[in-house]
Parts: sequence; structure tokens; C-alpha cells
Amino acid sequence: MIKSMTGFGRAEAQDEQHKFTVEIKSVNHRYLDFNIKMPKKLSFFDSAIRTLLKEYMLRGKVDIFISYEDFTQSHMILQYNHEVASQYMAYFKKMADTFGICNDITAAELGSFTRAAAALSLTQPAVSHHISQLEQQLGVTLFLRAKGKISLTPEGEIVVQYVRRMKALEQQLLDDLQSADRRLTR
Repeated sequence: MIKSMTGFGRAEAQDEQHKFTVEIKSVNHRYLDFNIKMPKKLSFFDSAIRTLLKEYMLRGKVDIFISYEDFTQSHMILQYNHEVASQYMAYFKKMADTFGICNDITAAELGSFTRAAAALSLTQPAVSHHISQLEQQLGVTLFLRAKGKISLTPEGEIVVQYVRRMKALEQQLLDDLQSADRRLTR
């Protein structure tokens, strides 16, 4: 049994579907103190890891970092079903109208300002004007325009990613507030 130690170790295990990486760092310490960082989906292993380490160590401050990669998600195949997609879009539009939710379809996904304007119940010049104002304000070109078709520039891709993150954070904030409100009213 190790009574006290200072050290570092790293190990990886991998197959076609998963990859695990474990790093352990320890320093001398008066008591036995574990700090385990791992993905939430592996958190049920926490007590088993602590029990196993206690069998081999009496004291020390031990930091354990576990990472996990799942390669199976890259093999998923998505197939488009027009009928189902149409039903979803109809329900999304109905919910947007009922609850005053802003439609999340971007001009880039629709491939034209005209189709984006129709989806947002705006005119094409209004959408073009808003995009131009945003490009001016940011000082970058967001869309490449060619013969009625548009595509995102690299800067446009960055802006779309940030907008999606902001919308997700906004939704998370609303969900958390609603959850907190439910707990308070019980």
C-alpha cells in the first residue's frame, strides 16, 4: 500500500466506438483527498473509483481527470422525410404565432432573402435592409450574394453559431426561471 506519493500518470483505452483517457496527479498531503473530474454521464462511477483508490492509498491529494469520447454518433445517418418536416414546420409556425416566439429559420438555411422574408412574414427588401444594417454594424460581410442565392461567409457562420448559443442560453434562462418559480410556489 502506498502511504504517501507525488506523481502523475496518464492512460488511454480505445476501441472502435469509445475512447477513455484518465490522468491522475497526486501530491503529498496529510489526509487522503480526492478530486475527480469526469463527464456527467460517467458520474455513477464516482464512488467505485474512490473505493478502489482507498484500497491503494492512505494519504495524499489526488486529482483525477477522466474524459470520454463516443465515436458512434459520427456513424448516424439522417434521412429527410418531407411529410414529417412539413408537419413540424406547421406546428412550429402555429406555436410561434400562439406564443409570440421568433421563428428560428435563417436566411442562410433557406438560401435566399425572398424565402426568408416569406417565412418571417416580412418583405424581401425589409430582410435585405436588416441584413445590410447588421453587416454595417459588425463591419463584416455575412452573406455571399449571387443570382438570387445566398450563402454564409466564414464570418456569417461565426455569427450564426453565436446567435444559436445565445438563443439556447435564453431558453435555458427561461426554463431555469420557470423551474425556480415552480419550486417557490409549492
